[in-house]
Order: sequence, then C-alpha cells, then structure tokens
Amino acid sequence: MALDCYVCKTSSAESKQGWSACSKNSTGTCPSGMTKCIKLEAEDKEGNKAYLKGCGNDASCKADNIDVCKRDGVKCELNCCSGNLCNAGVFPVASGITLMACGLAALWMF
Repeated sequence: MALDCYVCKTSSAESKQGWSACSKNSTGTCPSGMTKCIKLEAEDKEGNKAYLKGCGNDASCKADNIDVCKRDGVKCELNCCSGNLCNAGVFPVASGITLMACGLAALWMF
C-alpha cells in the first residue's frame, strides 16, 4: 500500500513566509521504497531558511544524509513519520514556561 505525503518546497522568495508558504499543501503518492513522510527546515548562517515536505526513506530521515544539511553553517530540523499525510503543520515549539513546568513536575515526582 503506497504512502501519501504532503509535498512542498519553498523558493527563496517564499521562504520569508515560513511554513505558511506551504499552506496550500499539495499531496503526492510516494514511489516504491519511500516509506516515510519528511518535513525539513534548513537555515544557513545568514538566517535564510528553506522549507521542504515530501517522501523519503530511512536514510533520508538522518540530517547527515541530506546534502543541504551537510553544508557548512547550515542547521537543519528534520521530522520523519510513517502515516498517510503525517507531515502536515509546522514544528512544535515548546515555550520556556512549558519546559520549566515539565522539569519541576519531574523533580516533584522523584
């Protein structure tokens, strides 16, 4: 059974819009051997960002295997999942207050 993923790649002009440039998500059926949906955000040392959603495999779920992520000064945030259309949305961001509350709760439990 083939996997369906959201597919999007921002141009340099669109990248200023962030993930909203991918808001008109199109979908695609992954070719044979592509068993993961991926979502990638890459940022170079000048602060320019690129956004990508698509199909991948186990190897493409490691930032070390993605060409743009190998470039000097590029930071990548990569998410892989294996359900149909599981690469929707943006990366979750935890606030400092949430992280502190979780830390305090963990200390209280032990």
